[in-house]
Amino acid sequence: MTKTIHTLLLSFIFLATLSHAEKATLNQDEMLLPSDLNSYQETNIKKIYKKTFYFGTSKSKHMFLDSKDHEFEIGHNLQIGYDFRPYMGIEMRYSRSRNQKKEAYKLAKELENIALYLKPIIRVTEDFSVYGLLGYGTTGIDTIKGRAVESHFQWGTGAKYALVRHVSLFADYTNFYTAKGFKRNLSQGELTLGSFNVGFNFTF
Repeated sequence: MTKTIHTLLLSFIFLATLSHAEKATLNQDEMLLPSDLNSYQETNIKKIYKKTFYFGTSKSKHMFLDSKDHEFEIGHNLQIGYDFRPYMGIEMRYSRSRNQKKEAYKLAKELENIALYLKPIIRVTEDFSVYGLLGYGTTGIDTIKGRAVESHFQWGTGAKYALVRHVSLFADYTNFYTAKGFKRNLSQGELTLGSFNVGFNFTF
């Protein structure tokens, strides 16, 4: 899983650097003030929105669900992202939860997930937006039968509200895995691993 973390981190840095270099060529145009109504309509979105880096943290409820059993565990997420377009960004997330119950767990004792997402954004107002997450990640779980790791397509959806200038509240759901057989260490039926998240992002 360490190799996957390095690969996803390097991919995030490369995409962010590429977008930042493009920003330098557009910076002069973004600072221009419109001289009439027509030019204002063309440049309004550039004036309202600025490209931003952000990092965030959230409290999560991780879901383990198959045809026979289900478990929910409290976890934590860390994320870092870059909105390089008014309606598009990239985001890298790390998620972890651990079963603290004394009784034996049925599906998983511990879950770790790291993923890189493309983030399409719909800006409903200047402060409120909804978004999707489409990407690829690696999920590792400790089960009764040992450690299991799968790399898979991942997706999510959520909403964000700007509380103050550099702080926003968000809530979303991310789906880590939905398929049959997780390295054959779990039930042979379809298994779903997901996360319900509520947290804060900080822009800089």
